[in-house]
Amino acid sequence: MKTGKLSYRSLWSLLVIGLVSLLLVACATAPAQPAAPEAGEEEAAAEEAVVEEEAAEEAAAEEPAAEAEAEAELPEVPRERTLIIMNGGPNQYTLFDNQNPYVPGSDAGFHMGTLPAVYEPLIMFNVLTGEHENWLAESWEYNDDFTEITLNLRPGVKWNDGTPFTAEDVAWTFNMLKENAEQMVHLADLPEFLDMAEVIDEATVRLVLTKPNPAFWATTLTTNHGIHVLPKHIWEGQKAKTRLSSPTTTLSRGCPWGPAPISWFLPRPSRRSTT
Repeated sequence: MKTGKLSYRSLWSLLVIGLVSLLLVACATAPAQPAAPEAGEEEAAAEEAVVEEEAAEEAAAEEPAAEAEAEAELPEVPRERTLIIMNGGPNQYTLFDNQNPYVPGSDAGFHMGTLPAVYEPLIMFNVLTGEHENWLAESWEYNDDFTEITLNLRPGVKWNDGTPFTAEDVAWTFNMLKENAEQMVHLADLPEFLDMAEVIDEATVRLVLTKPNPAFWATTLTTNHGIHVLPKHIWEGQKAKTRLSSPTTTLSRGCPWGPAPISWFLPRPSRRSTT
């Protein structure tokens, strides 16, 4: 019996065939590599990430503002109730029956009494938010060199006798205070900086200054000790220091005249009651 032997060439061929088979199996089982994203897809993904980040930042910034606004909301108060304003301790209102806010020595004051309860400012400082809000003035603007301020008044405002609040009231008040500044108090920067006030139309008034003053709006037009407009149809013809009221209770005989809807007023040395 003849024994067959594999030649060197045959062994080498079998080895090559085995290696090729292993490579084919490995290629068949290897996971497919993902295709590289195109340049347009990369830019879109980056833009989307930026938008999401900005949206998150805006949401985070709005949360404190929303909380502050919710805290600043006040409950509705029935308007027919009586408001009683009293001084603390043994203090008394010396001029309890005088509702002229510009008379020297008047106890109307900026923080108690009739003035904050009856008169309303052109621009309101909101102590709940720390911001200024346009009030009787719906909008306003300076000229380029800060020597003029044009005020656009809020429509629909009336004095407590139903007379419309107009630019005539604003201009008359500022000019009257300018002419009588030496006799009046609570004028802020008006005596130094106001030249004149002029009516543009029924809802627009211009304040002309003697020199530039970018801060005039804050010092003289707001609740921060600013000017309170008076009704021209009541004050015109009166002397600047005239006591415009007496201790009576009706609108026609002594109630302070402001843009607040007051229908009843009772002054006393220790308090003032209004409805």
